[in-house]
Amino acid sequence: MDFLRQLIEQISSIWKKLEVSQKLTILAVMIGFLISLLLLVSYVKQPEYGILYSNLTSEDAGNVINKLREKKIPYRLEQQGRTILIPSSQVYETRIDLAMEGIPKGGEVGFEIFDKTNLGMSSFMEKINYQRALQGELSRTIQGLSEVLQARVHLTIPEPTPFIEEEKPPTAAVVLKLRPGVRLNKNQIYGIAYLVASSVEGLEPENVSIIDEKGNMLFGGKDSSYLTSSQLELKRSVEQYLTDKISSLLTSVLGPNKVVARINAELNFDHIQRTEERYSPKGKVVQSETRDEELRRGMASLIAGVPGVSSNIGNESISNSTAPQEERREKSSVQYALNKTVEHLIREAGNIEKLSIAVMIDGTYRTTKDGKREYIPRSEEEMEKLTSIIKAATGYDESRGDTITVA
Repeated sequence: MDFLRQLIEQISSIWKKLEVSQKLTILAVMIGFLISLLLLVSYVKQPEYGILYSNLTSEDAGNVINKLREKKIPYRLEQQGRTILIPSSQVYETRIDLAMEGIPKGGEVGFEIFDKTNLGMSSFMEKINYQRALQGELSRTIQGLSEVLQARVHLTIPEPTPFIEEEKPPTAAVVLKLRPGVRLNKNQIYGIAYLVASSVEGLEPENVSIIDEKGNMLFGGKDSSYLTSSQLELKRSVEQYLTDKISSLLTSVLGPNKVVARINAELNFDHIQRTEERYSPKGKVVQSETRDEELRRGMASLIAGVPGVSSNIGNESISNSTAPQEERREKSSVQYALNKTVEHLIREAGNIEKLSIAVMIDGTYRTTKDGKREYIPRSEEEMEKLTSIIKAATGYDESRGDTITVA
């Protein structure tokens, strides 16, 4: 006790000797220390938060938040409400509980729309609900791909008609939102198109259109007038292949960094299949001949008399006699076999329709007497030879409309 009393007296004597500014400084430091200590304690006691769900739609986020409020589970929102965080110790248990209640639904309605039967529902509403459910199930399936963040499917299913010429095929449009920095390859895009086509009766893959969230066409069927990603890839590969041929050929002759080549290739992506049958009338051969003959013989009665009114009213006598008669009929049919040639012509897509070639060739240099480099342009004869070499290397065809510029 004496020690504590002496300590308090020493602190009191020191405090009395301090100036007002020094006392205020000490008080400010002590208050700051206490505040920092309280913040540290509250931070330590605060639970660690983990991600419950991310990339939610507004509808799903609202449903999840309502359930968290009912269960009195604290939560945080990030990424403009699309990500929900709760205490890490409750993440897995809460996910299981929400999944048992069908939350989140993924923003799309699936076949669970038919879980509740409505006896008063019309056939039109049943058809609309079936289409909504089919669109929702397809969206969920596509979102199962690791590269796809969100997917939306729109189906157009025409009414059936008994007239074949009035039938319209169903169509589908798919909008994909991909994960950042991720691209779908050609096989994946084709897989999505055939998945949608196989899920809808009567839907063909060429009637399926796929775009990304930026509006870029990924798949547009075989009748599209624009280039899909696979077609652009083929176009670039053709242009790069021809450019590399020019560069490697001229670099070995002129030296490195002397040639710059650029090629624009216009490709025909029409897939044409044609069947031709040709007949040669000169090489006809009798294949079958049928001949029918019919002969009839007998006696025919002949009635004769004086023509006029008297004969008609029976005043004149009428003679009746018989005479032999013969009737002949002939019918023939000849069938010829003609020489027939059948050809199946298939024109694959990706044929070159036109090439536009531009090549820049550097000249030569020489050092003058004063030590400066002087540029010497190449002669016209040399440029013509190089142009001929470029034409031969790229398959230049003037009748096709190809153009070339060498400078």
